[in-house]
Amino acid sequence: MKKFMKICRKDQTQLKAWLEKVLKGKYKNVVNEDGFLYAKGNIPVLLTAHMDTVHQTTCTEIKIEKQNGATILSSPQGIGGDDRCGIWMIYKLLKTTSFRPYILFCEDEEIGGVGSGKFVDSPYIDDLKEVKYMIELDRANCDDAVYYDCGNEEFKQYIASITGYKEAWGSFSDISHLSPAVDVASVNLSCGYYKAHTTQEYVVFEQMENTLEIVKLLLDDLVNADWFDYQGYVNNWFCDDDDDVYWNTTNTTNTTTIYEFYFIEKGKEDYDHVQAESYYEALGILVEKHPNICVNNIVDYYTYSV
Repeated sequence: MKKFMKICRKDQTQLKAWLEKVLKGKYKNVVNEDGFLYAKGNIPVLLTAHMDTVHQTTCTEIKIEKQNGATILSSPQGIGGDDRCGIWMIYKLLKTTSFRPYILFCEDEEIGGVGSGKFVDSPYIDDLKEVKYMIELDRANCDDAVYYDCGNEEFKQYIASITGYKEAWGSFSDISHLSPAVDVASVNLSCGYYKAHTTQEYVVFEQMENTLEIVKLLLDDLVNADWFDYQGYVNNWFCDDDDDVYWNTTNTTNTTTIYEFYFIEKGKEDYDHVQAESYYEALGILVEKHPNICVNNIVDYYTYSV
């Protein structure tokens, strides 16, 4: 836990310098370039996490609480679990096991996946054609598996069979750049953080540890895993299971904004997405769908166009 707290206190520049030393202690060749840190492993799986957070400053004060047997970490400056949790899990894996997967630490994911975009444009991207699949450790909650536009159902079934995690929906992370670039399937797994992008963010340490153990199970089973291709959604149809609303994102003549809201409803964190022409229209639709919440219950929101 002390190492995780030290990671949370580092800014992106400090973290990159420290992680370079960690990787050089475990891998023969480590690439440190603008936007990313990369090490080519000896087993065909990529693990990736990002080094930035949305918070303006790093946390100086960390609060530790026990709630129902769980260890909760938070900070008034923002704990930065998104994505310090992923960083810690990869560090811990390298420190305590002999697994040496391909490793990619990206900069500036929070402002559009800048680092992963630079990696895609680098010659090292071709290395990822050698991996069976990719795992991102950058998802909130305790048991989500997010695939973005990866349409390989066999891969989803394989991940579910080992992790037990449920398929969830997400808007973007670094694998959204990496997977289509090399036609390799990928998944983003829960890291045990909540209320991301706010100073109320907190991390459930035991949930983070649990995902780390699941990653070990996946790596243990690698000999039985297939080579999973990406199978991106050709027509990019998206369905909201709650409302049975469908959008065809191949329509390039008329763009529509999708609002993805994160909110607290009846004491639990949840999310939903609505199609609207403005923020206020989206807000009205959201409140109609969830009459138990008000504006103060909204933790964060994202927008993207289709």
